[in-house]
Amino acid sequence: MCASFVLFSSCTSDADEKNVETSVGNQQSKSMVGIIDGKIFSVPSPYEFISFINELGISYNHSLINSVNNKKLYESNVKKCINFGVYGIDVAYVTVFEQTSTALTYFSVLKQLSEEIGLSQVFDAKTIERLENNMHLQDSLLIILTKTYREADKRLKNEKQKEEAAFIIAGSWIESLYLLTQIQKEKPNKKIVEKIAEHKYYADNVLALLRPYYEKSEEHKKIIDGIIEICYQFDGVNSQYTYTEPVTYPQLKRTVIQSDTKLDIYTEHLQNITIFTEKLRNSIVN
Repeated sequence: MCASFVLFSSCTSDADEKNVETSVGNQQSKSMVGIIDGKIFSVPSPYEFISFINELGISYNHSLINSVNNKKLYESNVKKCINFGVYGIDVAYVTVFEQTSTALTYFSVLKQLSEEIGLSQVFDAKTIERLENNMHLQDSLLIILTKTYREADKRLKNEKQKEEAAFIIAGSWIESLYLLTQIQKEKPNKKIVEKIAEHKYYADNVLALLRPYYEKSEEHKKIIDGIIEICYQFDGVNSQYTYTEPVTYPQLKRTVIQSDTKLDIYTEHLQNITIFTEKLRNSIVN
């Protein structure tokens, strides 16, 4: 497997910290990147997920996504935050298949959760009006999803809200990995295996975001232990880097850091990643 990663960075604005472009062959997608405690981290965003699913030509499967009825089960702040991330990816999934009424239902749940965890400004009156007027437009949904993740990124830089943001991001990572592994089980595809292998790069980042909260409660420990199990399996994904010279764009004040990466994932590790991801995801949503 081969992937090339391109990181755009700037010393002048926070917006530039968020721009990461990842390509697999000729495929282009965007991740969310930020800086926390002086360290750069990158995690998949709904935009990246939706771009990839668009290319697969697969059929819609409603049974894969988290039921909106489960929302009533989420009483703790941790469960609300992590499932906000889960539902964000699910909205991206239903949007790909133009499930308009379902998307509206899921946005309603996201709005409720956003009010409960302090992200209500993401779903302000103007945003909701735009959504209702342009529900048939995929771009309209992506604008809201992008706005949501930018707000989460801001909170990672706020000492009082780092935990909420970290668990939102973890939820999106877990759900995207869960959907990919389930789709791979239903319809094996080399491209999906490559995308699953790429989650190796995000695994340690997600774990690093959550590790400070490990001792906070048994609920925190259970979730983080589940991610650790998955990370162990990703250790079995081999990667080989080929460095290429960075390219600087003075007018944009940006430097493009490039590398070609070959990934190899063994069947046993793929199966274990699938099993442990399903186990963790089910414990989160139920």
